[in-house]
Amino acid sequence: MKPLIPIKRYPALVLFAAALMLLALIPAAYAQDEPVGILTISITNDGLVPSVQNPVGGLYTVVVRNDSSNPRGIVMRGIDLCCAPYTRLVKLISPGEQVTFRWFFPSNRSVEIRDLVRCEPAARTCSPWVPGGMMTRVNFL
Repeated sequence: MKPLIPIKRYPALVLFAAALMLLALIPAAYAQDEPVGILTISITNDGLVPSVQNPVGGLYTVVVRNDSSNPRGIVMRGIDLCCAPYTRLVKLISPGEQVTFRWFFPSNRSVEIRDLVRCEPAARTCSPWVPGGMMTRVNFL
C-alpha cells in the first residue's frame, strides 16, 4: 500500500504534521487558564489602593471594591501584550459593592488606574464617561 503523502517528496509537510500531533499531546496544565493571583483595587474617599504595586505579569482575577461614600468605578489604561493601547471601564458601583473579572496584564508594562465618577450605560460599555481626580499606577514585572 502506498502512503497518502510520499515522505521523500514532502519532508517539510511530514515534519509539520508531526509537530501538530505533538502539540496536541501537550497537557492543558501548561496553558494559562488559572490566574496568577488576585489584584484588588479599593476605591476609597482618599484614593485608589491596589493590593500590590509591582506584581509579575499574567492573568489576574481583578476585584474592584468601592470603599468610598459615593458610587464610583474605575478606568484602566495600558498597553496590551503586542503593542496596542486599551481602555477597560468598570461601571459605577455603589458603596460597599464589588465587581470581579479576569484580565491579562503583560510583563514589563504599567497600568494607569483612575476613578470613574460618571458613566452612562451603553451597549457593553459606558458613554460618555468622566474620570475623577484620583489616579494610581501598577507596574507589572
